[in-house]
Amino acid sequence: MLARTFGTPHLLGHAFGIVPRASAPCRMPLNWALGEKMNRAIYIVVFSLLLSGCPAIFYGNLKNESADTLIIRPPGVPENPWIIQSEERVQVIWYQQCIVVSDSARTQYFRGWPIPPNVVKTGVFSSSLNAVFKDHSLFFESLEGILIPVPEVSECGNA
Repeated sequence: MLARTFGTPHLLGHAFGIVPRASAPCRMPLNWALGEKMNRAIYIVVFSLLLSGCPAIFYGNLKNESADTLIIRPPGVPENPWIIQSEERVQVIWYQQCIVVSDSARTQYFRGWPIPPNVVKTGVFSSSLNAVFKDHSLFFESLEGILIPVPEVSECGNA
């Protein structure tokens, strides 16, 4: 009797409550199809979350060790500067192509790329680095505390 009941895939489906429609005997029921689509959606969401481990925002913790107040202007957005007082550390978005630093005497342009490998602190959704401005020069601060000069350029177009 068991061999007769479970002998074909069609009857096996009946035994487990999966009953195909009369018009489409080879199709699985709607709730099974929705479950398959949900599994795909879950895989896509999980895969997307795994990719989000690649940081999208890069921050620079910039310390002003000069006597003047610094103004850091993002390239192309001069109306939203960061103002850093003497001996203050401020978190800014690190513009890797060009960093514009102004003080009371002059404006300087620095090329923020390439970043030395021993400078970056990687987080879950962002990465950061420490930088120091002193003696009219910008420096990367390594994880060991060593200052590495950031190259100065004549203007942002050359960065």
